[in-house]
Amino acid sequence: SVCPEAKVIYAGFAAESSFRHPAHVIRRGFQEDLMTECKDWYDAHAIHLHSPFKEYVGKLANFMSWRKERGIADKPWYANETAVSTTRAGEDAAAAILWQKVLYAWSRGSVDYIWYNLRGTGYNPSDSEQGYGLMTVDYRPRATFAAFSALATVFFRLGFDKVLHDGKDRQVMRWIGVRNGKPCHVIAGWDFLAPPEGCRIRVNTDAVRAAQVDLMGNVSEVEVKNGFAVWKVRKLPSALVLVGATAVEPDAHDLAAEARAPVKVILPG
Repeated sequence: SVCPEAKVIYAGFAAESSFRHPAHVIRRGFQEDLMTECKDWYDAHAIHLHSPFKEYVGKLANFMSWRKERGIADKPWYANETAVSTTRAGEDAAAAILWQKVLYAWSRGSVDYIWYNLRGTGYNPSDSEQGYGLMTVDYRPRATFAAFSALATVFFRLGFDKVLHDGKDRQVMRWIGVRNGKPCHVIAGWDFLAPPEGCRIRVNTDAVRAAQVDLMGNVSEVEVKNGFAVWKVRKLPSALVLVGATAVEPDAHDLAAEARAPVKVILPG
């Protein structure tokens, strides 16, 4: 009543559903019932999802499915506590998963994203709680900190536009915005089976300048020639930044040509 524009949130459920929880832990369907029956009393549906990327995708599919069944699919959602611990994933993998989880959540309608947490609590390799921070306990930046900084720089002032390819191993998405008075498009994604040199995707565009940015923020200039720029999608997430572009459309054949696992042939003898 004092601040009508305030948004009502809550601490967030520690899982995407309560279907699989044992009966002695929580009443089955508790989250589903509460979010449905109290839908007029909150503005955003918050959940915790600490898991590697592919597991995260499966959990979100379950989350979206029951929300649709309960008629609350239009209620905004976001991940208000979610990360991977470096004690389990390792430093490099955690940085890649940060890009993957943030961009995937954003492209699936998340209105916010919180990486838990900013600072780690220690160095014990057997305690996952100590490895969640973007910085170490003594404030040294981890690989995830560099990845988050690159993510913030690349996607500054952009809005999600479209999922261009939603495959088992390849994800490609597009963002649009304006920077320094000029239109800017960004295509981002990855292909878990891509070879080291990446998979070539031609992008039809009228951009005046293009660059490929890796997950750590390293920039490589990309030539725009005859209305095309070439983005090389790799195992690790990257982005193609197209400045001054009013039209950006990847070649449909290139986009759908997901990399395949190499076949090993064993001959007799």
